[in-house]
Amino acid sequence: MQKNLKGKIITVVGPSGVGKDTLIQNAKKILPFYFPKRIITRLENEKENEDFISVSLEEFRDKKKRGEFSLFWEAHEIHYGIPISVDQKINEGNIVIFNGSREAIPLIKKKFSELKIIHIHADKKVLEKRLLLRGRESLDQIKLRLNRQNFQINKDAIVINNNKLISLVLKEFIEKINLISRSD
Repeated sequence: MQKNLKGKIITVVGPSGVGKDTLIQNAKKILPFYFPKRIITRLENEKENEDFISVSLEEFRDKKKRGEFSLFWEAHEIHYGIPISVDQKINEGNIVIFNGSREAIPLIKKKFSELKIIHIHADKKVLEKRLLLRGRESLDQIKLRLNRQNFQINKDAIVINNNKLISLVLKEFIEKINLISRSD
């Protein structure tokens, strides 16, 4: 476990379709912080608004064996890895922000006890509409996702409601990140 970090680590979590990647991609253009690309066992053509490196399961396992990940987890049959470069960036005093997973929070906190969590939330109807527009899953898969979305929000999380205009939510998202970056 890494304590007394020079930098800060922030994970952005929330249900599928809530807008995490849209917020992160827009924040990247404004904030001078480190936004690592995740390594994911999802097809390249499923990227949409996500910024990640697509690898096969075999490639993922090889990277894991070689110690190329600071963090890794599996969610919904997809493997996710955060590059080892994150450790150096934090030790250099940088703010690191990445799209995480609600299920992986205990694992991430085990390594980075000072983890900050921003939980993006939206109403079920809003999520359903976004997931349908995304077109990546069948209606049955979307219904399963929506039924899972009642995942408990971590008590330490900063919650942002993404039912509003993206410009308003982005402003709040950036404000929260800036607050975290200035806190002790």
